Parts: sequence; structure tokens; C-alpha cells
Amino acid sequence: MIKTIFGLLSTALIVSPLSAEPLKCYLHVNAISLGSEPHEVIFTVANVSHDEVTILPWYTPLEGFWSDLFIITNVDGRAIDYLGPQAKRVTPTAEDFITLAPDQILNETLNLKVAYTLAPGHYNLRFRAQNNAWGCMHSLSQQSWAFQVDGKNASNVQAN
Repeated sequence: MIKTIFGLLSTALIVSPLSAEPLKCYLHVNAISLGSEPHEVIFTVANVSHDEVTILPWYTPLEGFWSDLFIITNVDGRAIDYLGPQAKRVTPTAEDFITLAPDQILNETLNLKVAYTLAPGHYNLRFRAQNNAWGCMHSLSQQSWAFQVDGKNASNVQAN
């Protein structure tokens, strides 16, 4: 049996109502000095079911920065502007989807410096789940990660 998860407008996912969420999503954020080093976010999605799961990676870290994926605020609560590209979407085709085998894990590392200007300071990061996001993506949007950007020292991030 193949379960299909895809997003088109308000459709969030298609699975049997009795089935458990087939995907688990994780986000790990590293705060690194502003020098020449990146500010990395590592996104992981795992198919924890016994079936293949087909997903549309649009508006997720799996496709990189083609939309404003994160809400980043400074210590004063001011939002940091997204400076990356904004993809205009048409109806997806079969080639736009990715199929994950049972127990398959995908990781994507993004450099926040590519899409946001982060001066030294304290920040809060939240994932911006789109209407088409898979269930585990919406769970991520309920969490936040505090991090510090230091021009000299790297800091670890702690989930709140």
C-alpha cells in the first residue's frame, strides 16, 4: 500500500483516518559566529511507517530557500526579514514529488545566512508551516528554538 501526502491549497494530507502519522520531522538549529561560517539549520524527515510515503517538498527545507520557511525574531520581538527567493507555484506534476521508502530518512542542511541578515545578538526561530504541510511539519511550527549569534563564539541552540 502506498500512502500519499501532498499539499495543494488546503489539502494537508491524505492517509487513512485510522493510520498513525507516517512521518516524523525534526529541526536542529546551530548558532555559529557571523564570520565566514554558516548559521545552519538541519531538517530531518523520517518515514516511520511500513509503507512508502510520497511527499511534496514544496515550502519545506527539503527544497532549500524557495520560500520564507522560518519566523526569526530578535530579543525585542522584531521579525527578521526574509531576503531569499519566493517561488511562484503551479499545479505540481509527478516529478515534483519524492517517495520515501519505509524507514527512509532525508536530511537537508540550510544556511540561514543565505536568506536572513543576522547581526550578533539573541534570536528566536520558529518553522513557518504552510497550509499544504504534512502533519509533522505543523508539529514543528508549535516549537521554537532560541539561539545566539556571536561574532566570536559559536553557541548551541536549545529547543524551548
